[in-house]
Amino acid sequence: STQVIVPSQTCGLAISLHESIAGRALLAATSREDQATYLKHYARKIASLPGGEKKLRQDLRQIEASGYASAAGGILLGGHTIAKTFAHGAAALSVSFPLARFSDELEKRVIELLSDAVQAVESASEPN
Repeated sequence: STQVIVPSQTCGLAISLHESIAGRALLAATSREDQATYLKHYARKIASLPGGEKKLRQDLRQIEASGYASAAGGILLGGHTIAKTFAHGAAALSVSFPLARFSDELEKRVIELLSDAVQAVESASEPN
C-alpha cells in the first residue's frame, strides 16, 4: 500500500526536559551553551522549582560528574527514577520503582544494569 500509516493517539505527556529524571539526564548531556539556551527559554518555569535555576544547575553538574541521574519525585509521585544517557546524549534509558523500595544497594544495582543495557544497545547499533 502507498498510504501512510499514522498513530491515532499520542502516548505520554508533553513535559519539559527538566521535569523528569530522564529529561534531566538528557539535558546534562548537552553542551553548556545548549543548557544556557534551554534555561533561558524555560526561565519562568524553572524559577518556580524549589531552589530555582541555581539548584537545577547544581543537579546538572552532579549528573554530568556521575554519568547518571537519580532522584525521587519529579513527575513520578511516590517513585524513584534512575536514568543514563547513551548515543552521545541523544537518548536515555531509565528505571523507576516505588520510593519505599529505594536503598543505596538497589540504586547501585540499577546503575550497573543500566550501564550494561546502554552498552548492549550501543553495541547492537554499531555497524557490523
